[in-house]
Amino acid sequence: MQGKVPLLRLVLPFIAGILLSQRVTDPGLCAWILPAGASVFLLFSLILFKVIPLPLYRFRWISGILIILLFTVAGFIRNETGENPSPDTGSAVNLPEDREILMLGIVMSSPQQKEKSVALPLKVFAYRCYDTLYTVDAQVMVYIPKDSPKLPAGFDTLALLTTVQLITNPGNPCEFDYAAYMQQKGFRHRAFVKEGKYISLAHGSPGLMKRFINDTRTALQQRVFISGMHEKNKGLGLAMVLGEKAFLDEDVQQGFSVSGTIHVLCVSGLHAGVIFLLISAFTGWLRRFGKPGKVLFVLISAAGLWAYAALTGLTPSVCRASVMFSMILAGHLISRKVNTLNNVAGAALILLVYDPVLLFDMGFQLSFLAVAGIVLLFNPLSGIWSPANRILKYIRDMAGVSLSAQLFTVPVTLAAFGTFPVWFLLANLVVIPLTGITLYAGVAFAIAPEGFFTMVTGRIFDLLLTLIRSEVDIISHMPLAQIQGIQVTGAEKILLFGVVISLAVWVNMGSRKVFLLMLAGVVILLASSASKIFYRHQQQEIVVYNLRGQTLADIITGTSRTTIWFGKSYDEKKTGYAAGGYRIRTGTLRNAGRHKTLMGKPGEVLQVSSPAGRIIFLDRFPDNGFPIRKDDIVVVRNRLYPVENVFDRYQPRLWLLDGSVPGFVAEKWLAIARDRKIPLWITAQQGAFRSSLHY
Repeated sequence: MQGKVPLLRLVLPFIAGILLSQRVTDPGLCAWILPAGASVFLLFSLILFKVIPLPLYRFRWISGILIILLFTVAGFIRNETGENPSPDTGSAVNLPEDREILMLGIVMSSPQQKEKSVALPLKVFAYRCYDTLYTVDAQVMVYIPKDSPKLPAGFDTLALLTTVQLITNPGNPCEFDYAAYMQQKGFRHRAFVKEGKYISLAHGSPGLMKRFINDTRTALQQRVFISGMHEKNKGLGLAMVLGEKAFLDEDVQQGFSVSGTIHVLCVSGLHAGVIFLLISAFTGWLRRFGKPGKVLFVLISAAGLWAYAALTGLTPSVCRASVMFSMILAGHLISRKVNTLNNVAGAALILLVYDPVLLFDMGFQLSFLAVAGIVLLFNPLSGIWSPANRILKYIRDMAGVSLSAQLFTVPVTLAAFGTFPVWFLLANLVVIPLTGITLYAGVAFAIAPEGFFTMVTGRIFDLLLTLIRSEVDIISHMPLAQIQGIQVTGAEKILLFGVVISLAVWVNMGSRKVFLLMLAGVVILLASSASKIFYRHQQQEIVVYNLRGQTLADIITGTSRTTIWFGKSYDEKKTGYAAGGYRIRTGTLRNAGRHKTLMGKPGEVLQVSSPAGRIIFLDRFPDNGFPIRKDDIVVVRNRLYPVENVFDRYQPRLWLLDGSVPGFVAEKWLAIARDRKIPLWITAQQGAFRSSLHY
């Protein structure tokens, strides 16, 4: 296997170097990396060219170690020299925060449609503050109202009057690290611009190729919008063919996620395969003309694949597929058969050399893990059953592909989302065949001449999309369609990967030791799950989340949860972002029968008793007859109070200002509390508050 997959031995140390670069922050240690890498390269070169007389076969392990070290250093250096600013450096920190400035910048790409706004990735080259003009080189994610009359286009030069904010996390436990995610993309700051506070100074000139791609993409979107297709099918069609999810209906996307077919909405190998087959159908005759015809066929095929990849936004999954197809075409050109796993490793190495930050992109991880799982597990799994019937054989193959991909991606999906689609095998057996046919129909609709052919292909495309949507909706509403609330720690994620890799090695090699190692990993995972179950039944705590403009708290007792919410109706979506991760960790996300929600009303006082004292939620201060004891925790909502009088009348264990309290009110409370040395917690500044409720 090592001889057949040499690129795997290069990409793994390269990845290790990227990860090492993320961990090492000591400038002194970083300064030694480059001379160390140069020394390793020099030593390897001297051995390779026999300047140092070393018997290559007997001491080949020395060359192997040097190659591993060389690519580890290469990964480290490549990540350090990347274009994206690191968390501690970069010119983006030169932008002033919390003061109004006039920014000048260029929109880096096409605007991104959001639920209530339009996001503009802006390359800022200058800003004006206090009558002084500064030049910078920074990236800011700008949000403008979605219903603005004149939306900027890609590559436009803009002038914006706004206040820049540092992108930070709310500080809720187990939440998605949005700040780190944006930093990996090169954005440390964001700005919310009101209508009338920006103007386009010049229309963009993105270059011939980019202009052609943008115009083509816009034309295809317009063709879909003016067609007679169902509204939900328009967004679904754009997502499946162009990878454009901005217009995708939220319920449709949720259905694909629950059914385990969300990968259909990501442009990947299936889409690239359809494009390649279409190109081959029209240009395959070129191969009859010997070597020149074969070269021309390869060039046209590769150009077509990469043109489609550019049209769909060059996502990691489509780039992986395009690189792999290009390597296969290169092998075809020189009459060499390409090893698929070696192809996967080579594609990963090429993409990581181009952009090492892709390693931390979930789309990149899922795409390569899925293909690796299919390569390593499909043949052993399909060998278990050999039906004679062609239909049964097709079902076996589809199930084998789905199961192989799911096994290798499940550690990432469980750690990221805490969910598992129960009916993914059934869903993929039904949806994948239809997806292939729908992609052909979508391409036909995209290239058909205006008129009769557009109408016919559009109707067929619409019908197939409706069929897919209906099947996904049925499967996503089946009993136990999705298991939610699965908590996977970092150590368990690594252990899951170890179990999956051990399974792949065992089914391919039949090693008893590897099988025992896999069983040991499963036992450790079961023991870890048992310990979490025991801990969850003993837990008692309060969590007051940092949710802007709202009061949200959970009183957790064992696996039961009492949620405190002030407002007209409980917003599951809004609270899910703030509290979902911690509810998964504590095992209180599911089992609605054991959970209840206390809805507070304006002017109301809510109190919850616990072994460690009461938790009192105040939307108004009670009269003198309401006692507040010294062991109480008092959560203050958004009303304005005479702070000095409040501190004089009540002395609870802790004052807590939640996310509903305006910033200027919180600053007033904080100043007086510091002066009087009164315990005060402000969620907007310190993040969510957590406290044990045990005695």
